[in-house]
Order: sequence, then C-alpha cells, then structure tokens
Amino acid sequence: MTSDATLKACGQGDQICRVERQQTIQIRLCPGTDLDLPAQKTSPDRQFADWTPPHPEGSMPSDYSEPCHDQEVRQVCPSDHDSRPLALLGGVFDPIHRGHVELARAALQLAEVEEVRWIPCLNLPHSKNPPLAPAVARLDMVQTLCSQNCGFVCDPLEFHRDGPSWTIDTVRHFHDEQPDRPLLWLIGSDNISLIGSWKDAEELWQRAIPVAAHRPGAPQRLERAHLPFLDDARWEQVIRWQLPQISEDISSTRIRQMIAAGEAVDQWIPQSIQPLILSGGWYSSGSP
Repeated sequence: MTSDATLKACGQGDQICRVERQQTIQIRLCPGTDLDLPAQKTSPDRQFADWTPPHPEGSMPSDYSEPCHDQEVRQVCPSDHDSRPLALLGGVFDPIHRGHVELARAALQLAEVEEVRWIPCLNLPHSKNPPLAPAVARLDMVQTLCSQNCGFVCDPLEFHRDGPSWTIDTVRHFHDEQPDRPLLWLIGSDNISLIGSWKDAEELWQRAIPVAAHRPGAPQRLERAHLPFLDDARWEQVIRWQLPQISEDISSTRIRQMIAAGEAVDQWIPQSIQPLILSGGWYSSGSP
C-alpha cells in the first residue's frame, strides 16, 4: 500500500535504512510520527518512507544524515504477509560488542532479511555463571542499540517467560506468529555442530535455518553437521545462508576481562551503549 503525503514530523531521530539507486533513501519513521494516512493505521509499528533529496542531479552530500522537515515523501507500509526471512539473534549480551553488530548487519545486507530481532536471554540453560550485568541492564543495552540502528528490533519475549530460555521456545513463538515466513537463526559457525545437543534439536532445524557466520581464526569451510534428522536438502539451506567471516575478533568474555583490567574497550563497544556500561560498573574489578 502506498500513498503520497507531505512529511510534517520528520527530523531528529528518524533513521536512514539504506541508499537506493537514483539516490532514493528509505527511512524508518520514529514512533509517533503523524502522517494522517489510512496506510498508517494499517501498520502503525512499521512505517517507512521513500525520500529523494532535492539536490542537483540527484547527488547527496556526504554529511547528509536525515531528511529535512516538510519534504515530500511516499509512505510505504509493508504487507503483513511479507515473505522475506526474519533473522533472530539471541544471546546473553553481557555486554553487546561490535561482533554482534557486524553479524546482524551482514544478515540485513547479505541475507536480505526484513529485520534482525535481537532477543536477550533471561535465564541461560545449563549456565553455572550468571551474567554480571543485571537482566534489566542487558535489556536496556539491547533496546538502546536497536533504537539507533534501522533494521534492528529488540524483542524481550524471553523476559516474559518463566524457567530456562530455550531456543526452541523462541523459534516456536515466531513460527506460530507467521508460519509462512522463513526464520533464520544467527549463530557462529563453531556452534553448528552443537545444535544437535540443544533441546528439541530436530524440531529446531525444521522450523529455523541456522545462519552461520565464520569467526576469525575458524575454518572458512563449514563442516557438515552429522545428525540423524539432517538431510542433504536441509544442509544445503544452511550452506546457502552462511555469512562471510566477521572481522571483529572479540567476545563478551574478553571485553569483561579488559574492563576489569582497566583497559580501553571503546573500539569494541558500540558508542551508543558505552555510557550504560561505564556508569553501571558491572564489569569493573571491584564488582562482585
């Protein structure tokens, strides 16, 4: 559904999604943006607009970051039955680091997914070491990051469930919501062989396709996972969706160690969540 309108509430906070051909930009409108269109009521939580900057020959200055007030746009509300894959990125995120961000962005760009759902884990099964940052703080980090990156969506669904946060329960949730939409589960390539030991592994493989990202130093050829329920056709889907090696050789464990040792971690932590980490003090040497 599309319709023409003059955008009256565009500016601070509206985010650029991507630059299209002919220098057309697709922007995601902030919550509360009022376009007074029937299309807005159809999909109030997913508002987009195609916008072309009014510069000679369609050129766009390098410092251009967002559309101007009152520029004419065409609103596009995605269909409720969008068939593009939905990518799921689950994790403890204690804390988030640039490796997580690079993985999510690669999925947006290379797998052409509609969005990446960031799903912070509340109760990690089998873990003997609880996260250092409180659950609400980890959720706050994810929400802050997603609010400033188009295509990232924080989903706290595991915070509303009791008991361990099993991956299969989360996958079932999304599958039940949109059974015809492909689900991609973003993981490191070194975890592919471990999925067979996860709860209800066969159902998990049937409902979601693991998308493997190669970690620095890991083999670049994805080793075939030998599981009794995994046939060649399903494995070919895993091969199809695998992502190239991420460049950031970092982990949350290493970041916690660096912070405790007083080392700078600015280059490894997204700028938007650095104040939360520093003010929280969860990873300092004096933390419990």
